[in-house]
Amino acid sequence: MTLRYDPATGRAKLTIYAGRDANGRQRQRSRTWHAANLRAAQRDAARFTVELRTSVEARLERMGTVDGLVDEWQRIRDAKDSPTSVRGRQAILRRIRAGLGGVPLDQLSARHVDSWMAEMRAQGLADTTIASHHTQLRAILNQGDAWEMVSAAATRRAKPPKRQRRRPQPPTSAAVDVLVGTARPDLQLAAELAAQVGMRRGEVLGLMWGDIDWANRLVHVNRALVDLPAGATATKLPKSGQPRTVPVSAQVIELLDRQRRRHIRQFDDWLPDGYVIADLAHDQTGGTPRKANWLSRAWQRHRQRQGSAATFHDLRHWHATELIDAGVPAPVVQARLGHLQLSTTTNVYTHAVGTSERTAADLISKRRALDTAPASDA
Repeated sequence: MTLRYDPATGRAKLTIYAGRDANGRQRQRSRTWHAANLRAAQRDAARFTVELRTSVEARLERMGTVDGLVDEWQRIRDAKDSPTSVRGRQAILRRIRAGLGGVPLDQLSARHVDSWMAEMRAQGLADTTIASHHTQLRAILNQGDAWEMVSAAATRRAKPPKRQRRRPQPPTSAAVDVLVGTARPDLQLAAELAAQVGMRRGEVLGLMWGDIDWANRLVHVNRALVDLPAGATATKLPKSGQPRTVPVSAQVIELLDRQRRRHIRQFDDWLPDGYVIADLAHDQTGGTPRKANWLSRAWQRHRQRQGSAATFHDLRHWHATELIDAGVPAPVVQARLGHLQLSTTTNVYTHAVGTSERTAADLISKRRALDTAPASDA
């Protein structure tokens, strides 16, 4: 315990040792207040010491539980991950805390984990959802194992349900024609970028005019837009963590140019370095993008009017499936979609790859039949 008192300002500060963090660094807790003199500060310090030590003991006790490990893991990961990732795992972390939070780390076993998963199944959660919760818990325990706080054996020995692979069900080409063709201009262009370029929702909204190479018909996917709390937005790298460049057709270039000319014609303050899908109702320069939720809601209303269940992301699925069905090599499809691993492309679109492989088998069989046909006697 350390007490410092400054008679000139009457400011007193009490500091006590509070253990060590997950990286072994010493932690401290402190309390600052104003006192009339040193003796008064010493009297106050005795009371504050008890309060701080009680708080520290409670924290150290929590640190020895799953709750404490989740606290430490979340503090570090939230600072690294995108806002979308942080929001996306909140429900999973709440269920981990609710089901396992009070379990001491040195007592956590596969039985606890299996019981937790059984409770979620009884609550009606799907096997795939439960498997996702298990995966998240395993990541936290693996980090806790690296910090020497807990053994990760509990999740290795538990038996999570098998994930049911969800096969994309893109709309038909005729349905895409109707959905895209009947949309209003901004929504139509966003849909074309998803269907013809394979861009994700955030990538479409993050596209800026400077990302387009008009002469060489290239679109540089440099960023993705994400919504933040309180109506704010931010940009980040695409989902793979890497920008990509996608060759596009003359039709896509014409659609983009049509959007650009429309903005120039309608808005005197429009600037050529803004967003392609801009919120021009609030910023006529084009420097403010539309929000991700705007695109989701606008597309949902539009598809419902057309009697379609196709989500905006289904247009990207349509793009990939059509390319694979047409015999485009999987690495090319991977590059257009921005998948970091080729296995992601082939796993997600297994059904399309299978169809393409059957077509290839039939084709080579026909070629082989031609090559081995008996020569004519004539």
